[in-house]
Amino acid sequence: MFLAISVSLATFGLGYLLVGLAPTLLLVMPLVTFAHLGGGATWTLSGYGLQRIVPDRIRGRIFAFDGMLVTLTFGISSVVTGVLADAFGARETSFIMGGIALAWALAWTWLSTDVRRATMLEGCGPSPEPELLGPEPLTTEP
Repeated sequence: MFLAISVSLATFGLGYLLVGLAPTLLLVMPLVTFAHLGGGATWTLSGYGLQRIVPDRIRGRIFAFDGMLVTLTFGISSVVTGVLADAFGARETSFIMGGIALAWALAWTWLSTDVRRATMLEGCGPSPEPELLGPEPLTTEP
């Protein structure tokens, strides 16, 4: 899953990097779609990963914090993109932001190497304690 997140992050960055190089709007539209397929895959995979590794008793708090970070990131990237677009223009800004996204994909891949190796060897951690799962289900067998 960590490798899939790396690929989806790189897809997002590559899409916007190519938008900066596209000569016409007809080429920009499918490239933006391609980029956001990577962005959506990143969000989906990270949410799935959090559901797998976060204990039930704190999952809501973790997802609230994750949602806050996503909202903060959207806001900061929008402001930075606007400032860059005013200073350099849309084409250059797309190229710069795509490059930043690709750099982050490389950083994520490097920073998650130990975690990726550990989960490949050990799985996603121990199974939950039986007392956290709730009471035993009722059976209808005699």
